[in-house]
Amino acid sequence: MTELVARAGVSRMAYYRNFDTLEDILRAYFAPRISHLFDDVIERVPTDAKIADMQQFFEEMGAALSLAERRNYEYIIQRLFDGNMRRFYDNNRHWDGLDPTAKRYWAKFMSAGVYGIWREWLLHGQQERLATFTCW
Repeated sequence: MTELVARAGVSRMAYYRNFDTLEDILRAYFAPRISHLFDDVIERVPTDAKIADMQQFFEEMGAALSLAERRNYEYIIQRLFDGNMRRFYDNNRHWDGLDPTAKRYWAKFMSAGVYGIWREWLLHGQQERLATFTCW
């Protein structure tokens, strides 16, 4: 905690006034970044702009995801990713005829696949260019 507040340039008291747990601060850091990426997809931002935002996001997230994996808090990132996948499907998929349980499983299934690809790419050197991912 001492290192965290020193790097942030705030006092311990400022930290405790704003956050209850380390998980709270990690969520506050990652949530807007992941949501912004999904906003681009949900709002159908033109491909060039979307690719540029993704490139910036992935450049920032490569080291962060690697650290999250080593320090055992990757689950926070994955939960945020899952929530945004549900938001994506709620905004872009017609759920006609699907009950809530089927919707939940569909979003989780798709989230696991996309997150797995994203994770693999980030943690293994980001060798391929983003533009080659035609599914984006």
